[in-house]
Amino acid sequence: IWYNAELTWSIVALCTRLSLIIADLLVIVLTWVKTYRHVRQASSLQMRVGISATLLRDGVYSLKRVLVRR
Repeated sequence: IWYNAELTWSIVALCTRLSLIIADLLVIVLTWVKTYRHVRQASSLQMRVGISATLLRDGVYSLKRVLVRR
């Protein structure tokens, strides 16, 4: 059986990095989807809510959830 330790570690490193990239992309996409929903709801109520204010509110909410869990 042929075994190459360097190749094995390269594959492990690649899989690790890809999983982290996918997780980051998932967080970004879900954040934008949720932000879009909030902005659309505010717009339907004739409220003027900026993207930065919505992102800040969602970020603070997420941070509180993380801190409460720990």
